[in-house]
Amino acid sequence: QVFNQDELERVPQPRFTPQPEYPEALRNKGIVGEVWVHFVIDEDGNVQRPHIGKSTNKNFEAAAIEAISNWTFDPGIKSGTPVKSRAVVPIEFNLGLGGCPVVVAVRDFDHFFAPFIQ
Repeated sequence: QVFNQDELERVPQPRFTPQPEYPEALRNKGIVGEVWVHFVIDEDGNVQRPHIGKSTNKNFEAAAIEAISNWTFDPGIKSGTPVKSRAVVPIEFNLGLGGCPVVVAVRDFDHFFAPFIQ
């Protein structure tokens, strides 16, 4: 069974969240975008079944999926036991000062690490 975040006693806590690589061709053209990735966090804290919920540019999607596939968490807890839970995270691909790539996977986990219902 997979639970929504609001059904848990404790929501998953991020342990390792490497940032996605900014696709070079998009960076060179000054293209920015956002990708919302939906996934399941299993009982061991690993990401399962990542998929795109929405995206402003399909060319950012592979980088977002690749990064989130490597994320790990302390799993969600229900009735004192680690359980599978659903999550959705927005990833922003922006260019900072001087055109330097800035990738923001999560600004605030409490706000953006949200439940969703499929």
